[in-house]
Amino acid sequence: MVQLTISAASKPPALARGLPLTIDVAPEATVLDVKRAIVAKYPKFTPSRQRITVKGDRKGLFDEIKLADVLSGKDGWEVELKDLGAQISWQTVFLVEYLGPMLIHPVFYHFPRLWYGVDVEHSALQRYIYAFVMLHFAKRELETL
Repeated sequence: MVQLTISAASKPPALARGLPLTIDVAPEATVLDVKRAIVAKYPKFTPSRQRITVKGDRKGLFDEIKLADVLSGKDGWEVELKDLGAQISWQTVFLVEYLGPMLIHPVFYHFPRLWYGVDVEHSALQRYIYAFVMLHFAKRELETL
């Protein structure tokens, strides 16, 4: 086991006021293992909020990287931790992104009086295009799920 010191990159994160923290890790431990150890100590500080860097370096470490690969040869094993704030998943981003056109297009198509002042008779081409646009974004929503 190796002693790893985790300190705050700038100001201490609100969810982890007890930093610096020293933990025992195996030499073959990954960055994700360190993040899990931090979550064990501070349960609300989820791995998606954490960015771990080698002390003195600003480049974040990927979860799959082994600590021995980046810290071997250094005097002490020390990393810095930064709170990235609340994170949302890419799935949520895409669901919201594709939902927008599915809500906006029907408003313009079904309520033209609000913009043009008169009711509009849609041509066959406009009906087909509207249907295909709605099907396209419905397909995108289903692909995201």
